[in-house]
Amino acid sequence: MIGRRWTGVILRQLLLGTGRFAEIRDAIPAMTDRMLASRLRELEASAGSRASARPGGTGRSAPVRQVRG
Repeated sequence: MIGRRWTGVILRQLLLGTGRFAEIRDAIPAMTDRMLASRLRELEASAGSRASARPGGTGRSAPVRQVRG
């Protein structure tokens, strides 16, 4: 999974604290929205990150990093 195109860049953004889809998209302008959404879904399914609702009831979600060990 890590070797797939864009995955390393997405993980870097998440580790830097970028958590919202639009923030990640803006940080990686060469990547399409569709590809970003696909990679985030793959990461969520395989790496232990998950989407959770943000406080405030906006109806939006953001990825949350978890460490499994």
